Amino acid sequence: MKLGEAIARIRIDRGLSQDELADLCETSKTSVSRIEADKQWPSRELLDRLARELDVYVYQLFVIAEGVDIPVVYESENDRAFRIAMQALDAQDRYMVEAMATRLAAKK
Repeated sequence: MKLGEAIARIRIDRGLSQDELADLCETSKTSVSRIEADKQWPSRELLDRLARELDVYVYQLFVIAEGVDIPVVYESENDRAFRIAMQALDAQDRYMVEAMATRLAAKK
């Protein structure tokens, strides 16, 4: 399997059309179609957006493309919202949140 095939497989599993994925990634349907057909390689930025909107990590796309049969675990809506909120924080605030989460986890 190639990278484009992996992207198409996950997109279909998620119930998204190429148009919907393109809109979510702020790119064209033609771009998504060419990437899925392995006629175009996505930029790093677009690859990150594709993975984010498909709720997978970039490395999972490559592992699946290599033919390794791994279960694709999608993020829950809460996990996704938390990840997006964390990305919006500056480094100092992100460090503080991570430190608090580590302390809370250690108390369990």
